[in-house]
Amino acid sequence: MTDLRFFADLVTTGTALGLDHTSTVAEVEAVLGPSQTWRLSRTQLRRTLHTGLVEFAWDWPDPEPLGLSARAGNLFTARGRVGEALTAHYGRFRRKPPTFTELRVAVAARGFTLVPDNSITPDNFRYAYEPTIGTSVTISADPEVPGEYGRIWSITGTTHRTDLTYHHPPGRQQGFADRARFLKSQSPGQIRTWLHRHDPSTDRTTWWRQLIAPFPRDHPLRPLLLAEALNRKVNPPGVDAVNLILALPPEDPALPTAVRAWLDNPPAALPEAERLAHGPSLTPDEIRLSRRLRDQIHVLTGANPRLPHDLAAALDPWKALRPNLLRYPLFARPRHRLHKARTH
Repeated sequence: MTDLRFFADLVTTGTALGLDHTSTVAEVEAVLGPSQTWRLSRTQLRRTLHTGLVEFAWDWPDPEPLGLSARAGNLFTARGRVGEALTAHYGRFRRKPPTFTELRVAVAARGFTLVPDNSITPDNFRYAYEPTIGTSVTISADPEVPGEYGRIWSITGTTHRTDLTYHHPPGRQQGFADRARFLKSQSPGQIRTWLHRHDPSTDRTTWWRQLIAPFPRDHPLRPLLLAEALNRKVNPPGVDAVNLILALPPEDPALPTAVRAWLDNPPAALPEAERLAHGPSLTPDEIRLSRRLRDQIHVLTGANPRLPHDLAAALDPWKALRPNLLRYPLFARPRHRLHKARTH
């Protein structure tokens, strides 16, 4: 079942042939072929690329991809036509998508986990996710066994994901909603004093995630709380800085500070990131690290036009790595060539 590798690759890397939401239109077209453009309004266009299985979409003039998805349900009618690039790498695809059990076993064999999301259970579909990569899987319900998982229907790759947007256990939501109402009545100085008293010594990531979650992206307290999380080093390297960058409005004077904080403490040193981007293979933990780097560099690239020259120059070597992280070690060459290289 060589096509099962495609679905396992997507779940465990968040990419299709090394392409994802961070890829440019030119990068995607160079691998998968030309896209099509549709007019949504007088000022907005939508550009799509659909291989029969993999789908990318962009809204213009904003070139940011809406996301990457694999419409596994299309295999019932695609008759194996999923695009030359995919068949060159994976071989022929079956006319039925794999079952959830097949995919879950394949993902586990690679050192990753598909976690069923039992909090959402509509009649016809079930859901699962890979918590360290951020991919989501939609599964059709088993027609013969009510309540059980059937075949894969679609897989959605990562988007602007940081640790704040990964799936996590809900818990204690009401208490944090009450705290959010309290914080809205406080001044910035009072909030910092309150945080100094209440910032826990254990399970800080979950506590801060639930504290910030009630504040939408455009709420003025969200950047303040994220800046405090950055100052207090709540999350793993890079996460707090990227969360803050995503929350800041354009031209905010705090943006260079957040970018500098990332450069001072990235998820991996530049030589290590270069090794990950150009090495011959990756371990599961190296894949996870590459995923974090690629996502975070993408966010930093979006901030680049608004940065002072010295910071923009410091980001250049990181930006150059982004297309090769995950793609070059895993997908740059067809697998049969890699196999031949190992046998000589």
